Amino acid sequence: MSQEDDDRPIGNKKSSVFDATVNLVKLCVGTGVLALPFAIAKGGLIFGPLAIAFIAAWNSISCSQMIECKYACKERRDIPQHVNSTYSRIAYCGGGTWASMFTDACIIVTLLGVCVTYQITFALMLNDMSIEQYSSAFLTMLSAILLFPLTLTKDLSGLALVSKLGLACLLISILTIFIWGMNAYGMQALQGFSGGSDSSSYLSSD
Repeated sequence: MSQEDDDRPIGNKKSSVFDATVNLVKLCVGTGVLALPFAIAKGGLIFGPLAIAFIAAWNSISCSQMIECKYACKERRDIPQHVNSTYSRIAYCGGGTWASMFTDACIIVTLLGVCVTYQITFALMLNDMSIEQYSSAFLTMLSAILLFPLTLTKDLSGLALVSKLGLACLLISILTIFIWGMNAYGMQALQGFSGGSDSSSYLSSD
């Protein structure tokens, strides 16, 4: 562990590589992956995978450049101590205090939007699972109460278990959809991926 890691507050302790990997995989691989078959069916077997490969390469290059910037900023000794996040430090090295503040503001706004979206989705799913119908305000408050203990954790490695459960549920969902599709349509379900934008129209006719 580097000297920079030793100087961090107790709440910023690092998790293990495995736990961090599990959390990152769960962060990147969400329920949107369930829409990939439909996207490939619309784009075709040639353009669809090429588009996914292009986006993956784009993300890989962006992450590599971000890591290079992070290590380049380690050589700077004039960064204020309160500028402790990776994005803020990179922004400070590139544009000073105002760039760091602007970056933090953009991240805060983005996170607020993400949190609100997830909370609304959480409340809607609770409404679908409940036998009785409750008001949106009650479900939103209930979801906030359920999520609040997770916000108090000081070690993100504890979230690895939740991420593992989420990935397991996602894998079960993918297998269930695949088995159901093969059982309902047989090999015809796979033929729909080769035609392009109108290739999945036969599914809607059933």
